Amino acid sequence: MEHRWGERVPSRLPVRLDLGSQTLVRGRIENVSFSGAFISTAARVPTSARVHVAFRLPRSRILQPYRIPAHVVRVTAHGIGLEWSTFAPRAIRLLFARSAARALARPPAHSPAAIEREELLTGLSQDRLQGVSREH
Repeated sequence: MEHRWGERVPSRLPVRLDLGSQTLVRGRIENVSFSGAFISTAARVPTSARVHVAFRLPRSRILQPYRIPAHVVRVTAHGIGLEWSTFAPRAIRLLFARSAARALARPPAHSPAAIEREELLTGLSQDRLQGVSREH
């Protein structure tokens, strides 16, 4: 049963998980919400483990990585589900806004806008290929 608060937004942001005791794990945020995230990682992290998720936002002027405290609520073969220790930390709101803006900028694959864009690109490619073949 899902107990998620709010919408999940896709992301591909690389992160580092600090498990304490000098244990650092690399992963990638696959989706994020104000209440948590799913991190893909090959590392085995136990359920209920306390972690700090460290990341830098792309194209950010802030040099120090954000460090968000969380705990592991789900473990799968592909990664871990986290719940933030505080609902909607500031860095997560920033990441969520950037990820949502990127997702909205891309029309769904089967939408009229995406189909029209694909037809336009395909048509341009065909025109260029025909122009090249006519020249040679």
